[in-house]
Amino acid sequence: MCVLIPSGGARAAFVTLLPLARSIEPRCYRPLRARRKPIAKEPPAPTAEDSTDALPVRGSGEPRFGNNWESQPQWRGVIKKRRPRARVKREEGDQRGGSQQRDSHGLARRQGDEGTRRRRTRHTSVDQYFPAARVQESSGSRDRTPSPFTSDNTESVRLVIDTSALSSPAQAAREFLASRLGGSGRVDVFIGPTTGYRISARLFPFRRDAASPIQLGLREKGADGSRFVPASECGAHHPRIADAASAVEGALNRMKISIYDAEMRTGDLRAFGFIVERPSGLVQLTEYWNAANVAGCRPAIDVLNKNLRSRTDVFHSIWAHFNDDPSQMATLQRAKWRKIWGKGDGYLRDSVDAKSSLQLLTTPPIPRPHNPQHFAFLLQQVRRLLPPKDSIVCELDAGMGYLGLSLLPHVRAVSCCDGNEFIIDALSRTLDEAPDAISSRPFAFETMRPHEGALALAEGADTLIINAPRSGVDPDLLSDLNNEGESSWVLADTRRVILLAPHQPAFQTAANKLVERGVWRMVHGELHLMSPGTDAVVSLAAFDRQVDASREPPGDNMIPDDAEWVAVGRD
Repeated sequence: MCVLIPSGGARAAFVTLLPLARSIEPRCYRPLRARRKPIAKEPPAPTAEDSTDALPVRGSGEPRFGNNWESQPQWRGVIKKRRPRARVKREEGDQRGGSQQRDSHGLARRQGDEGTRRRRTRHTSVDQYFPAARVQESSGSRDRTPSPFTSDNTESVRLVIDTSALSSPAQAAREFLASRLGGSGRVDVFIGPTTGYRISARLFPFRRDAASPIQLGLREKGADGSRFVPASECGAHHPRIADAASAVEGALNRMKISIYDAEMRTGDLRAFGFIVERPSGLVQLTEYWNAANVAGCRPAIDVLNKNLRSRTDVFHSIWAHFNDDPSQMATLQRAKWRKIWGKGDGYLRDSVDAKSSLQLLTTPPIPRPHNPQHFAFLLQQVRRLLPPKDSIVCELDAGMGYLGLSLLPHVRAVSCCDGNEFIIDALSRTLDEAPDAISSRPFAFETMRPHEGALALAEGADTLIINAPRSGVDPDLLSDLNNEGESSWVLADTRRVILLAPHQPAFQTAANKLVERGVWRMVHGELHLMSPGTDAVVSLAAFDRQVDASREPPGDNMIPDDAEWVAVGRD
């Protein structure tokens, strides 16, 4: 139960209820704006030619929790979408509450509201997301049957002793870290399994010549798009990917189909995506078609999938992605994805760590670690870089939240953000099925850009984790960390920054920017060769603050405004 405290003259009428409100643990605690707007109209219904197995649209169909949502699985967390930033003054919003129900769209609402209205906020902080209430501890976990396709993740990763044998990019990355650390520490290099480690792959159909059968393979590095290496010759792939690729090749050679030609921009079939569900050993298949929708690639898509559906011993589900514009992949457009076949909801269920009881649910539009064995070891290394106890962690560009969710049992609270809206439904389902040791912990997730996520979630967080994309870390975020931005006061409590980057130019640019003014100092650095046999290097570094930032804003503040909330609390 929460108490509604409106602004204005009606505020005094509710003051007497404050002691009662403070004595009860709220379901979801955060400031709310006095002004509320009706929800936006739902997207138009799919047309007749659209498949009925399209990805679920938020707010459509049956409510996830039903009308009596209190009897359904619940979790403590916040998921919201953020609109563009607005220039506003820093001020405390009124705190509103009330007993929550679920409307027909699965959104949180208060009893007594006329109509369905989404909650909005102006000022946010970690303490407002996560009240200082006692968090219930639970050691409960689900029993899991060992799978022959899931190996022990961390013991296979080892330290590289002879660094002279490293590739040139790895040597350059190691030298950069050593130069920034000076004499304060060494730079370790870790490498995992060299064969069978990759559980995801994108393979392209090709022919050696006009009379040859269709094969699936990888494009050669530096090739013009016409030279391929057969998938059977790639030892990095998980063995089940080879089985699935063989099944697809057999289906393609039993039918007539045109392969996409990048130069002529003709043909139907672009590529195939493979993701292995390790507990079951089944493969989630994605077909990439050169068409605007499913009607544009018929009858080829129907014939192909008729041949593949019978291989229930190989495939978990079959999805399709449609795109007839070569200038963009349209990966994050919901209307471009369709579930063609598969049992259940089509989500893959797998854990990053074979010893973990947390099952993560994903679909093809959601990126996942291609090397889970090494990634599980990387999570342990990040955990060792956290402050001793009671840490409040904010992770930017978090993806599905693999890292943040793995840290939940070890910290006080975790908040994450990412720009991929497909994550919302998958993460909600993941938390619904999570054990109590995870679902009872304070956790927040937002779909927004990294800098906006920092402004919305990082105030009060002592540790900031940045997953640097290929395009680099947001310059505004780096300016705020260096006390140069208008919103630098939001990050004044941050004492440690953990930078994780698979692309060296992006990592080195961000690292140089952080240390150039003397506000931050690199205190730890290490390298991970998560794709043995390639030049890919993942850098992990920790920075400690050397100069305290002022808590007062220099003027008007750039704070994200008009948030759309979807929140569920756990009693």
